[in-house]
Amino acid sequence: MKLSQILVTVTVLSTLMCILITRKLTHKSFGETTNFISKDGNVDDRDDVTEKILKMTTGDMKNNMSDLKTSIQQNTVDLPTPQSWFKSTYIINEESLCRNNNTDILFYIHTAPNHKNRRDIIRSTWGGRTQYRDYNITVVFLLGHSNDSKINKGIHNESTIHHDIIQGTFRDTYLNLTYKARMGLTWVNTYCSNTRYIIKTDDDVFVNIPILIKTLVELEDKNKTENLLMCRVRHGGGVIRDKRYKNQVSEDEYDVHDPDIFPDFCPGLAFVLSKNAFIKIHGALRQYTRFLSVDDVYVTGILAKTAGLKHTDSTKLTGIVGPGGAKWEKYRDLDRTSLNQYMFILVEGKPESLGELWKKLKF
Repeated sequence: MKLSQILVTVTVLSTLMCILITRKLTHKSFGETTNFISKDGNVDDRDDVTEKILKMTTGDMKNNMSDLKTSIQQNTVDLPTPQSWFKSTYIINEESLCRNNNTDILFYIHTAPNHKNRRDIIRSTWGGRTQYRDYNITVVFLLGHSNDSKINKGIHNESTIHHDIIQGTFRDTYLNLTYKARMGLTWVNTYCSNTRYIIKTDDDVFVNIPILIKTLVELEDKNKTENLLMCRVRHGGGVIRDKRYKNQVSEDEYDVHDPDIFPDFCPGLAFVLSKNAFIKIHGALRQYTRFLSVDDVYVTGILAKTAGLKHTDSTKLTGIVGPGGAKWEKYRDLDRTSLNQYMFILVEGKPESLGELWKKLKF
């Protein structure tokens, strides 16, 4: 082999090794994976480009180097480093969702990729309202990607029908809920920042919109919505350090001790933000840049505290049916009057229970 050929081979091999090492280093902490996005918006966790590198023979390297670089540029997502973990990129986005109807109340709902049935039930019940009294309403679902390509394809098809899905490039897992929360804050700030109220909830929650709006009107009349962060506040939540539990928090994530508790926060079930309160929480992202895997504590505890916000505790009107989150089945025999004292009702168990509740509270 000529010296020039040897030099070319060494150069190509070095470049390929750099690519492999770089891709390994950018493989995210916090449960996130390197993702590949096809032209139809589907995400695949398989490292196809790496496989191509490993299968390539030395004789093919020079001729295929250009094609390989192009493949990498076109198919990979540049994942953030831990220092900038909160940067969001989207697989599916709906940039004009709020502009189309001058949104007054935005519901952004945390959902999982395989929860299409829940999303459909919400769309056909409380989430199907686009207006109530003088309030324009928008509902959007937030999720990451699945390891199942069929589910991702289904989400893509679902989005083309309903145009109410925001999908991020992070893998949708329990430990990545903060990615979902951060994506929600980023998306609202970018595309829906003029809405009067921003409300986070989950896909197993029924929102009693008439009672919610009645409560907001009462607070407006008392001039108490300027910096509103309303929820069923949890006080003195202990930090779980035991690694046997999925919601364990490491010292690297949260190193506050004496006492070893979180600041007051809103359980992830639901919380209500006024526009001004949302702006302050989003602004706190620039001050508190550390990652915390407990998403509700991160947003409504740490960021809220950093922003100087105080919680409005509404234990009666803002919460779930039954103390401690008892299941809906235990309360299914309650009449409309009894149920109408709640703004948010947790519906554990079968998603169809949302439909049962809708029959009682239809508005």
